[in-house]
Amino acid sequence: RTYPFYEGTGGLYFRLPGDSGRVAVLTCAHVARAPPAYPNPGVTRTMHRQRREEIVALGAQGFDNAISAMMSTIGDHLLNIEAWKDALGRLGEPEEGESEDVAESRQQYLDLVENTKKEIQKVKAIHAEVTENFSTLDQRTIGFVLHSEKIEVSVEPYKFTKDWAPIELYNDKIDWK
Repeated sequence: RTYPFYEGTGGLYFRLPGDSGRVAVLTCAHVARAPPAYPNPGVTRTMHRQRREEIVALGAQGFDNAISAMMSTIGDHLLNIEAWKDALGRLGEPEEGESEDVAESRQQYLDLVENTKKEIQKVKAIHAEVTENFSTLDQRTIGFVLHSEKIEVSVEPYKFTKDWAPIELYNDKIDWK
């Protein structure tokens, strides 16, 4: 959260031990604590009074890209609708005795326009929810770093890179249904 311009992804969700219902997501240490912003040594949150290093879902660029993608999708769909309406205009109104191919083409264009209008409404609904409920970092803060492994190469025999960090999720920020 302190550095929302460093972004990454989580890959595995798991329930933490105990009956508390706590859930974590596994990500890379270089995502949870980006090396340009944090020293490399790992960190483990061991006490409740210890400061939390909070994590946001969608950093600054990710959020902007998501909003832009929604607006672009709506714009592209509107252009498609206009092109299909032009094609419908060229086909003209239905006439008795017209060819089956023309009637079928007209119906395909009408279906495309109708389905695309429904898709636009869905994207607009998502856009409205995102801009209303997730536009600030506070609204997108979903959890905190439980542990961040020191980034280094492990010892023999395989020499894998140690680069992992579980992020405990705030249960009230996730729609578990």
